[in-house]
Amino acid sequence: MIDIPFFDSVKKYDELGSTFVEAKRLISSKQAEGNFLLIADKQTEGVGRKGNSWFSPNGGLWITAGIYNLPIKSSITIFTALMIVRAIIKLYPDTEDYIGIKWPNDIFIDGKKMGGILTSNFPMFKYLLLGIGLNTNNPIPDELKAASLLATIKDVSLSHNYEKIDHESLLRSIFETFGDNLPTLIEQGLEDFLEDYYHYSILENKEITIHTEFEDYQGIVSGLNKEGALMVKLDNEMTQPFLSGSVIKWS
Repeated sequence: MIDIPFFDSVKKYDELGSTFVEAKRLISSKQAEGNFLLIADKQTEGVGRKGNSWFSPNGGLWITAGIYNLPIKSSITIFTALMIVRAIIKLYPDTEDYIGIKWPNDIFIDGKKMGGILTSNFPMFKYLLLGIGLNTNNPIPDELKAASLLATIKDVSLSHNYEKIDHESLLRSIFETFGDNLPTLIEQGLEDFLEDYYHYSILENKEITIHTEFEDYQGIVSGLNKEGALMVKLDNEMTQPFLSGSVIKWS
């Protein structure tokens, strides 16, 4: 039995279609109690944002956290991304200069996507789901243009020779960091975390194109608001918040 702080129960699977889908099933069938964590060694039908598939082979870290009665909504994705970055740097300090966050839900390392976060709220059951996928030890096909944590560490580490990312240690680090900082988020929102977020944001002050369900917009990123919306100074000089959307270009 794996014991991870913050969770009342942890379930581990050798293979699962999707930890996110399984978590939804457990909640809707009232089999879930308290905070729970699902871990799969491999996902055959991994889920990303907007229904995209998520490459989830053996070797990566594929999890969904079910959090009960959490009074946080839009800012939780940004907060979680920052907690993951802090946790990785704590365990692997050589990543400090290479790791970053791409709004709203991606973890980048050495300029390539390493992981992502999928959030969903189930107010009827008082649950929030956090799906997290991290390329840790798994090889990455060239066509994905992504990166793994282990391969990057091997490239950049000058002081250690890591053979494998220890998933249990990484999960402990992530959710210890998450749990320690969650009260501040609940009481004060993102304000206390923004300086740190800006340090790791790969979009800050960049010219971007953001795709929304209505149209694409171009402008310069000028920070976040307290809800976690991306503030963009558009070509017409107006600054507009975006709570959702996909940044498809940046420079």
